[in-house]
Amino acid sequence: MTNKELLKAYSAYLPYGVKVIMEGKQCNIAYLSTKRIAVIRSNSIGEVKKIKWEYVKLNVKLILRPLSDLTKEIEHNGEKFVPVERIEEIYGLNSMWIGWDGVDEGMGHFEHQIIQKLLEWHFDTEGLIEKGYAIDINTLKK
Repeated sequence: MTNKELLKAYSAYLPYGVKVIMEGKQCNIAYLSTKRIAVIRSNSIGEVKKIKWEYVKLNVKLILRPLSDLTKEIEHNGEKFVPVERIEEIYGLNSMWIGWDGVDEGMGHFEHQIIQKLLEWHFDTEGLIEKGYAIDINTLKK
């Protein structure tokens, strides 16, 4: 991925408080710019570390859920639910919406609102885990 593509992918999660792993520790994103990302350690006050995008690929990974978790119970903001069931409740869809449409390896033609929900719940909609730019939340120690 280019730096611009990585910035775009990380930016999609920014409004939803996604965490990152940097140097083995969970951190919050303080801000993103076209030149760098700035992170702040979760237990720190005011200690912001700025990293150029060239080094983000090696040092900073989003913490995301794989799409395989859509049918499993997850916890988000203190609430437990099964994402596919919640989406069915919210949008009145049946379970047929889940799946691939056969067009490349993308997510198909999901509606914008569903994608936003998946981003809010920190699902990996862009295959970042497989590309090495994110870590599967299920692999972290609790």
